[in-house]
Order: sequence, then structure tokens, then C-alpha cells
Amino acid sequence: MYKIIFLLLICSLVQAETLKTVITVDRDVFEDSRRFLNGRDPLRITDFSTSYARRDVVDFILIQQAVALGGITLQVRFEPGNYDARNLRSISNGFLLIGLDTFWLSELEKLRDKLYISDALIARGDYIAGLYTSPHNSRALATNSLAQLRQLSAVSSSRWRADWVTWQQIGPQKLLDEASWPSQAKLVSKGWVDVMLAPFLPEMPFKIQTEDYDLIAIPGVKIALYDSRHVAVSRSHPDGERVFNALQRGLKLLHQQGRIRKAYTEAGFYHPDVERWILLNPLPAQPSN
Repeated sequence: MYKIIFLLLICSLVQAETLKTVITVDRDVFEDSRRFLNGRDPLRITDFSTSYARRDVVDFILIQQAVALGGITLQVRFEPGNYDARNLRSISNGFLLIGLDTFWLSELEKLRDKLYISDALIARGDYIAGLYTSPHNSRALATNSLAQLRQLSAVSSSRWRADWVTWQQIGPQKLLDEASWPSQAKLVSKGWVDVMLAPFLPEMPFKIQTEDYDLIAIPGVKIALYDSRHVAVSRSHPDGERVFNALQRGLKLLHQQGRIRKAYTEAGFYHPDVERWILLNPLPAQPSN
């Protein structure tokens, strides 16, 4: 019944207005989203418990659904490429209307005068990631404490503020700065770097496999990133304000329906099997007054 109500709501609201726009998407997100959709309309997706679902793919679809629920259908021409580091700059400059991936609030706050910042899709403290390594890296796979993690090398990007700050706080033996996620994955897969952060997936054991890299999550341990994730909409773009208002209306409806939590859970991002895993970087206890 709930699925029927959601589809009826989408069908009634998307007729309000159609807006053509160009959106640049990182190629790996675009390809996984294309594989996940397999020709289906993203506005009609209600189940994320299938192949190729991951946090980025959920973002990609939920953001489009939220804008549609708010009264505007985005008719998008996608341009895939290596855009991860450039998208936020393009949105803040008005070259792009909206991003179809979420950003850390700590990244967005510096650009509040240029961006509309949505309500959180992932709240602060809810972002739990796995430590991924090569299936052949026995030393990394045996990690079960913060002290052991600090003896390993890691790779991330200084452009991903929450990830980078988290690694700096952990203090691995060596921390490499690599802007491209696929390049990070190749470094870890080949054993040149020990570990990297990535979300959990629907099925255990958690594996990320392509023709270019082969990764597996270290069992029993997890890392928290203490930041929230939001959608960025351009203040400079002529359609920015009304798309932002539509997005906010839609996100409110999706939250009320439990759709956002459900989608991330089905995609494995909120995975019940890791709830008992050891959190290697808990927040220090706050002193009582």
C-alpha cells in the first residue's frame, strides 16, 4: 500500500513542471546508477536492495525524487566524467543548478552565500564507513583496534573534508592524498596502500569489485565520520531558488514516509550486521557540567 501511495504521489506531482538542465556526474557514480536503473525511471524506484545500489546511487535517485515530489521534474542531460572535485565549484558559480550527490556540511558552510543547503539526508554521526583493503592484505584484514590501524597506510582526498579530518585524527602510519576515488581503489587493490574508507553494501562479505580493482571490508571494525550530508543548489542559477524550495518540500515528504532511511538501509549503508562491530574512533565523552 505504501509503495502505491508513493507512486501515485510522484505521478500527480511530476506533472506540475518539467525543467531541462545539464548535470555533471562522476563517471563511476553515473555508471553504477545506469546499471542499477537498467532502463527504469528513477522517479519510480522504491526498492534499493538490488545490484549496484550504494550510497552515491541512492543520493542520485532520491534527490531527483525529492525535487519531483516538490513539484518540478528535472529533465536531465547527464555529462559523466571526473567531476567529483569540480561539481561544488560549478554549483557555487552558477554553472550547474544542483548536484545529484550529497556533500559534507563542513564543505558547504564555507559557501553559504553562494549555495542553498538542503536539510540533511544523512545526519551527523549516522555516517558509518567500512575500512576496505585488498583481499590479499592479511595484515590489514587482521586489524581489530585503533592501535593496529595506526600501523597501516591509508589513502583519501584532502578535498573530502570529513574523510580527511577523520584520517588525520586517526593518524595512520602514512596518509596519501589522491583526488580520484577509482585511483584510490586501485592503489589499495594492488597492495600499494593498505586501507581506504567506503560505505557498506547490501550483502556480506562487503566486496567492491570491478575489472580495475578488488576490495573487501575488514570484518568486525568500522569508522564514524562526524559530519552530515546535504544537497547543494546554486544561488546564482536562475532556477536555483524554486528548485531548492521544491527539493526541501520533497525531502520533508520522503523523511515523513521513512523513504530516506529505508533506501540507505536497503543499499547497505545502514547495515544491521555491523551494529555490533567495533567503532574504532568513538567521540570522546563530553565532560558533565
